[in-house]
Amino acid sequence: MDVTRYFKMALCLLGAAGSGAFTVLGLLHHSVPGLQRAAVVVGDTYSQSAQSSQFWFLILLWSSVCAVFLWLAWRTFRT
Repeated sequence: MDVTRYFKMALCLLGAAGSGAFTVLGLLHHSVPGLQRAAVVVGDTYSQSAQSSQFWFLILLWSSVCAVFLWLAWRTFRT
C-alpha cells in the first residue's frame, strides 16, 4: 500500500472538486471572482452580462483546471 500515491490522488480530486465547484457556482450565479485573492475577499466579480468575455474566459479556465486535475488523478491511479 503506497500512501503517497493515495495522497496524490486525494489532492488531485480535491483540486478537481474545488475548480469544478467554481465552474458550477459561476454558471449558476452568472458571476465568477477574478484570479486575485483580494477579488474573493472584497467581492469583485465578473458577471455574465457586464463583462461577458472575462466571465467566459474564467469559466473555461476553471473547467480546464478541473479536467487537468482529473487527468492527474487518473494518471496517478493507473501507475
